[in-house]
Amino acid sequence: MISAQFTRGDQDDRIKQLAGEVAIRAMQDIRLLQRRGVLDGLRVTKNRIGKLSDCNCYRDVKEVRSLVRDIKNGTVLFWCKVAGVRIDQATLNRVIKKGLGNVN
Repeated sequence: MISAQFTRGDQDDRIKQLAGEVAIRAMQDIRLLQRRGVLDGLRVTKNRIGKLSDCNCYRDVKEVRSLVRDIKNGTVLFWCKVAGVRIDQATLNRVIKKGLGNVN
């Protein structure tokens, strides 16, 4: 996880910022895994985990499956909502498939 500090605002603002960072990082990691060929959509491809030697978090296929499970079961959606983002699961899935660059 990328570290960040929030020095202004109250406790609620800090929680919202952290929740937003968690959600954004999960979406960025999904896109990274898709670009590297480890994921096809949200499905894990076979025998491609070796390409992630520079990603310490995802060297094991269990970690990749855990990230995909968090997307599917609504954990990332929860963090989006805590951050104040008004989004539903279908929209979140569409954002993940299209990429973060296409979000207004």
